[in-house]
Amino acid sequence: MIEKRLESTKNQSVRVAFHALAAGGEGVGRDETGKTVFAPFAAPGDVALVDLQSEKASFARGIIHETEVFSPQRVAPPCPQFRPETPLLSCGGCSWQHVDLGAQRDAKRDIVQSALTRIGGQDVEVEATRGGAGYAYRNKADFVLGRAKNEAQIGFFADSSHDLIDARVCPIQATKNEATLRAAREILSENPNWAFDAHSGRGIWRRLVARVSSAGEGLATLVTSGEAVISSDEIRQIAHKLRDKVPHLVGVLAQAPRGETQILWGRDYLMESANGLDFRVSGAAFWQVNAEMSPLLARAALEVGRVQGGEKALDLFCGAGLFALHMARAGALVTGIESNRGAVRDAIWNAEHNDLRAEFRAGDAARELKKFKKGDFDLVLLDPPRAGARECIDFLPQIAAQRIVYVSCDPATLSRDAKLLAARGYQLRRAIPFDLFPQTAHIEVVALFERDS
Repeated sequence: MIEKRLESTKNQSVRVAFHALAAGGEGVGRDETGKTVFAPFAAPGDVALVDLQSEKASFARGIIHETEVFSPQRVAPPCPQFRPETPLLSCGGCSWQHVDLGAQRDAKRDIVQSALTRIGGQDVEVEATRGGAGYAYRNKADFVLGRAKNEAQIGFFADSSHDLIDARVCPIQATKNEATLRAAREILSENPNWAFDAHSGRGIWRRLVARVSSAGEGLATLVTSGEAVISSDEIRQIAHKLRDKVPHLVGVLAQAPRGETQILWGRDYLMESANGLDFRVSGAAFWQVNAEMSPLLARAALEVGRVQGGEKALDLFCGAGLFALHMARAGALVTGIESNRGAVRDAIWNAEHNDLRAEFRAGDAARELKKFKKGDFDLVLLDPPRAGARECIDFLPQIAAQRIVYVSCDPATLSRDAKLLAARGYQLRRAIPFDLFPQTAHIEVVALFERDS
């Protein structure tokens, strides 16, 4: 039912007792009339005066004006760009730095439980959230460049806007990615006109994607303003300056906004490791951003799926083969499907390098799935993008695999797909949240579905 929007409520304040964290990252509470109110930078246990920004029949949204009672779950955020007192000037990368890490993980379990119950109609008890370090965990950063008052800026967008927040540090990033950021800032201080200015359309350098492997190797990708400038002298100067300033880099790449990646210097891949397996991961290929948690996620998928030697397993959205090669090492006969051809090349190389047998195909997951028949696979593993696996689900019953392991990065689409799978004879048996993204509301879930006997 579409709710009727009420009159503007700006400048109206209400007292709100906050009791939870919401899936979108806001705090959620109730005002003195019992209406639900959402506000960013609230913590469960806070009591605050909230300036309402919008109101509908069943809920309202606002910004905290004054906190009267501070929650014991509150902690001091370490990042200078995390600014609860000025929400419009706060970096959009993190939403929960003000909340204790244990409370964040309790909230993530509750969010998954609520989504599975409310959206998916499931009654499985969600297990406790598994997690690791709260900071310095991200192995990938996507820094945005811009200009203000003729000075170059580099950082991240504010929440829900294209306002650039200049960043000198990022505590959730691996320290070597911060080193790449510092080097880029030095280069831009000498050549501010290289930074792309969205208002004038001038400048050649739009973004810097910095990656670092678990072994400490780094890649830097310069996203340019267009195809024509990729081979320009200026872009090559930036590449060489980064090479000289950042010793851990093994390659510098260039990419137009919607073009192919080109090597400016060095190589175009990193070497990763997980549970004793080695992986080559190209600059454009997907790899989990939390290096500490990737091995735990792979082990959980094997644990939940009860992978056995001799079983036939299908890995959809397989990337560079993280899950596929773990299943192959357990003795399964694995076929992996992935749309990114570079990632497929990585997966084939990774299987050969680790002396494991697995077949990998480049193609759309749903279209490839149509080609298989009943009995081809005992187990299917899905690791789809945030949109979920809706297009694949109709074709899973024709394979009739006994078990489906679903690795999800969005509890809402997982819950939608759980309902669809239940209608096709697959029941949810386990759901384990993983905190791959501390200080944010993002949640990874490993779920097991089993076919009705």
